[in-house]
Amino acid sequence: MKEYSVQFRYDHRRFGPEGRTLRVKATSISAAISRGTREFLLGLGRKERFDANKKLSVLALPVKEKSDASSETI
Repeated sequence: MKEYSVQFRYDHRRFGPEGRTLRVKATSISAAISRGTREFLLGLGRKERFDANKKLSVLALPVKEKSDASSETI
């Protein structure tokens, strides 16, 4: 499984633009978006969910893996 960073943004009725970034493990980018969206929407209240359903922007990018330099010793 790959790890993706999924960013969500929406316009809150009182506070303006709000959002959250989640790190999701999934097999593909579409699966990462669907898992992240589910987790994001479950964390919102009823009125916030209504605002997010009107205009939700999603940005998903794969997370780069760090290469371990100590494993390449001679």
